[in-house]
Amino acid sequence: MNLSSLETAAVGQPITRLGVSLFPVYLPANRIPRIAAGKDSGLVVGELDSPSVPRLKAENPTDTPILVLEGEHFLGGWQNRTANATVLVPPRSTVEIPVTCLEAGRWGGPGDANRPARMSRETTMAPNAVRRSIRASVSASLQRRRGHRVDQGAAWRAVETELRRRGAESRTAAAHAAEQVSFRRHRPLRQAADELVARGPLPRQSGVAVTHGRLVKAVEIFGSNALLRAYWRGLVRAHLGNPPDLQRGPARGVGDSRITAPPSAERALWAVRRMTRMPISTTAGVGLGAEARARDDVLAAVALTLDEGLVHQSALFSA
Repeated sequence: MNLSSLETAAVGQPITRLGVSLFPVYLPANRIPRIAAGKDSGLVVGELDSPSVPRLKAENPTDTPILVLEGEHFLGGWQNRTANATVLVPPRSTVEIPVTCLEAGRWGGPGDANRPARMSRETTMAPNAVRRSIRASVSASLQRRRGHRVDQGAAWRAVETELRRRGAESRTAAAHAAEQVSFRRHRPLRQAADELVARGPLPRQSGVAVTHGRLVKAVEIFGSNALLRAYWRGLVRAHLGNPPDLQRGPARGVGDSRITAPPSAERALWAVRRMTRMPISTTAGVGLGAEARARDDVLAAVALTLDEGLVHQSALFSA
C-alpha cells in the first residue's frame, strides 16, 4: 500500500462560508490512469436480480474503470442505500457493491414487482455522522474477516439521530431528507452552495480539507482534478449543508464565518497527511486496487490505491 503522494500534498488558501472553510488540496506527485466518475460515467447501478438489502449491482459497459465513492448515496430502487467502500469497477464488468440501507421505512409491499431496479446516481453524499458510523462498522467487520458488512441497526440509529438533530421529517426515515431540509429552510446555505458549485474546483486541485472554525472535520482527496470535479457538487452540499451553528437560528450572511477564523494551512496539511502517521490495515479492493483503513479516537480514514497512485482518500474527524 503506497500513500506516499499524501506526503507531497500541498494546501492552498481556503474559501470560508457560514463557518465552514474549504482548503484546496493538491497532489503534484500522484499518477493514476484515466478513471471515469459521476452520473455521466456510463455506470449503471441497480438491484440484484433477487434484491438484497446489503448489495447492489454496478455494471460498467465502457472501456474505462469507473469510480464509486464510499458514502455515495444511491436513491430509488427498493430503498435508498450508500456505498460501504470506494470501488473501482473494472471495464466491461459487473461488480456487486456492499451497501447500507439509509431508508428504514421502505421495502416490500404491494406493487414492488414493478419498482424500478435502477438507482439514481446524482453523486450526493450520506451525512458525515452516518458515514462515520458505517465506516467504523465496516472496519470492525474487516478485522473479523467478515468483509464489508455493517451493523444495519446502528446505521439506522445514526440516520434517525441526524434527522432529529436537523428537525427533518421523513415518512420512510430517509437520510436524504436531512440534506434537503437544511437547504430548504436556510436560504444562505442554498446561496453559498450554489456559488461554490458554480465555481467548481480550482485547476489542478485534487481535494479539500474541511474545517469548522479551527476544527478540522474532514479531508476528501481524489487522484485527479477530474474525479474531484465529478463529486464536487455532492461534497460541497454535504459539508455546507450542516455548518457548525446551523441549529442556532437563521444565518446572518453568506460570507460571514460567524465562529472563528479558520486554522492555518499548516494545520490543514497536517490533517491531509495524518493517515500516513497511523497504523494501517489493508485489504484487496472490492473492484480494482487495494483498500487501506486507519482509525483512532478522533479519526476514521479510508483510501483506495491503484498500483502506485492514490485514487481516493477520505478522513472524517469526530472532534
